Amino acid sequence: MESATTAVGMLVAAAFSALLVVFSTRVDLGAVYRWISVPLVFSLICTAFDSWAADALSYCLGSVVFTGLEIITVLYFVRLSQKTNRTVTFLVGIGVCATYTGVLIGYLAGPFLHGLVMQGVTDAKTCALVLIGVFVVSTLLAPHRDGAWVERTAPVPDLPHESEATPVAIDPLEARCAALASAHGLSRREREVFALLARGRSRPYIRDTLVLSKNTVATHVKHIYQKLDVHSQQELLDLVQGDEL
Repeated sequence: MESATTAVGMLVAAAFSALLVVFSTRVDLGAVYRWISVPLVFSLICTAFDSWAADALSYCLGSVVFTGLEIITVLYFVRLSQKTNRTVTFLVGIGVCATYTGVLIGYLAGPFLHGLVMQGVTDAKTCALVLIGVFVVSTLLAPHRDGAWVERTAPVPDLPHESEATPVAIDPLEARCAALASAHGLSRREREVFALLARGRSRPYIRDTLVLSKNTVATHVKHIYQKLDVHSQQELLDLVQGDEL
């Protein structure tokens, strides 16, 4: 029973993972985390009932929640790396360590709690209620606004008078990319990919920076090459460094 329900949970989690990765640039991770909290609580509630159906549902929901939280953790730290000077590998490593530290604590506490239940000191319902309480308290203590989930709104500084305004330096490469993008009708996302290609960035770097899938980046690059009438990144760099539109 356990293997079958775990398999079902993993299939549901795989579908959820695919949707989350494909639409990761448009998904509010904070909202996804709040929604995934619901099956987590129901999974804990099901453990309090002594029935085959409740156990099966608990295993299934647990598999979905664990896989979903792993994906959210990775995407969270990828976004956080874009706003800090830390590498994606470093931050994702911290997130994975934190995730599996909780798993380790659960495995260590499991036999101890099982022994207490068998001795009649406590029961499954009490353990489930305690876990739900711990989850609720941890949710209340967690910050509700984080720069890695949503963009921070910076205060608008007082603008200087026209006579005091200082000229803003414009990056020639950015100006050139903007002109080419406008002339060839690149979309907003294609402009972002194009700007990185024009700086010689590789496709894996673009995937990590813009949080896009491999196929999505490949599609954008293909469309950019077609619109600019080039066939390689080197031809694109030559076009950017030239004068023609």
